[in-house]
Amino acid sequence: MSVSACFATIPAVFWSAIFGSVLTLGGVLLIDRGNTKRQKQQIENAAEEAKRARAATVRKEVYLKTSSELTKGMANLGKLAQADLTNPNFSDGFNNFYETAAQFQLVAELDTSLLMIKYVAAIELIHHRAINRLPAIFQEKISAASEEDISKKSLANALETVAEQKALHKIHPEKMAEFSALQDVLVFWQQDSATHHQKQLDHLAKQNELCKTAGSELMKDLHATADAQLDLLVQMRRELGFESDVTSYRKTMKEARGKVQESVMKFLANTSD
Repeated sequence: MSVSACFATIPAVFWSAIFGSVLTLGGVLLIDRGNTKRQKQQIENAAEEAKRARAATVRKEVYLKTSSELTKGMANLGKLAQADLTNPNFSDGFNNFYETAAQFQLVAELDTSLLMIKYVAAIELIHHRAINRLPAIFQEKISAASEEDISKKSLANALETVAEQKALHKIHPEKMAEFSALQDVLVFWQQDSATHHQKQLDHLAKQNELCKTAGSELMKDLHATADAQLDLLVQMRRELGFESDVTSYRKTMKEARGKVQESVMKFLANTSD
């Protein structure tokens, strides 16, 4: 019997069963392939979501640290006029901010990173300008301290002379020439003490005036960078998911900034020489 004749003797029901099995197997294979693709996509989506969540967590930590270090840096910048230049670490108050700003640029979006670069450059300029004002202020401070020291020594010599006069008058009241000589010495030390005390006051007045000028210039410099700072803070809030109150946030920040600046400028204007 030929092969075709053999196939012809197979019942149609049998062929239907075979075709049904083949179709079922094909359906299973297609379903398995679809499930595999979906599972792969789910795994990839989960991995991407975990990656984004991790990046958001790191970004939040760095952003909060940056804001904190910026606040500390501004406080140190305000106190810079009183810095001791003999201390090699007198300007370390901003180092942590600069370090954090560098970390910031590694985790921030490109636009935010560019805003930070622009702001850091402005702050560095302000920082350098503030430091450049320090030598004159510090010189007046040192001179005032030196004059105070001389004045105190002269006053101590004057008191010793008075003690010598008392002892001389008690033991040898007849020695008027010696007493008169001591009187001249006393007058010299008194005048010398008064002269150096006045020089001390003059240096302190000059120091005070330079500090007022430095404070005024610092406020002007900070005011010039205020918009850059606000743009950066707003962008940081957006990246952290706080977008609903941007307009209100800008308004509140500007109002607060204006009040602080007005208060500081009034204080500087009313500070006595």
